[in-house]
Amino acid sequence: MARVRRTARTRKPARRRTAPPARRGEGTTSRGTRTNPGWLRNLGSRLASLASRPLLSAIIVAVLGLGGVASLAPTFLAKPLPAFERWVAESALLPAWSWQVSGHHHVTRAMIAEALAPQADKPLIFININSLKETLENNSWIEKARVTRQWPDSLRIELTERTPFALWQSDGRIQVIDRKGVVIQDASPEAFDDLFLLVGDGANTEAGTLIAMLGEQPEIAKQVMAAIRVGNRRWDLLMATGVSVRLPERKAFAALDRLAEMQRSERILDRDVGIIDLRLDDRLIIAPN
Repeated sequence: MARVRRTARTRKPARRRTAPPARRGEGTTSRGTRTNPGWLRNLGSRLASLASRPLLSAIIVAVLGLGGVASLAPTFLAKPLPAFERWVAESALLPAWSWQVSGHHHVTRAMIAEALAPQADKPLIFININSLKETLENNSWIEKARVTRQWPDSLRIELTERTPFALWQSDGRIQVIDRKGVVIQDASPEAFDDLFLLVGDGANTEAGTLIAMLGEQPEIAKQVMAAIRVGNRRWDLLMATGVSVRLPERKAFAALDRLAEMQRSERILDRDVGIIDLRLDDRLIIAPN
């Protein structure tokens, strides 16, 4: 019986495994590995495509609106998701929003509406809170603004206004200032002509100290028409009777105490004098008119 000789089965050479070709939109290195995932670069277009599915879109909006994520939504979505943002703005899924304001007296609702105008057409989730706060605080009446979203359909604005404290005359111009000496540029001096008048460079920043000092001597304070800052070091007080009272650079409180005592005992401010000089501790200089 003839023997059949089996020949060895030849093996096909093993294929070298190579990196899969880069997908469209993905960058590659020289070795063929993917470096810039296409799903990340195309995130905007993928989410935008979900806009055609109302249920999924509503879920995305709801998730973005949770907690602190809402404050990041405008920054995160502005560039990668322009189509999605436009769709949300036009969608009937999100309700129209309104705004409420508190703490305003001199600031009008028209001023606030003007600050809101650049973002008025955006959905509540896309309102840039920091930008709105900065715009509001550019109004000189507003010392501090706090802006918060009240879900689902309201924006709350809480204002702290500057309080007119005195009038400040510098370089021939009179302006209204607050207790810290900050100029309230939107305030009309004519509307606050009953406020104390301060004159000279640096008078605005020292206003709080001077008026607190005069508050200790109400009988003197009620006769002061204006206070002039001299060399940004000390004060001259112009009294209603025309007398000029020169206070020292230091120990001004003690000098006012002396003046108050002389007024009670001698009615010195009612006399026919032009200058009362209190700059020296051990003597009083009086110059006639």
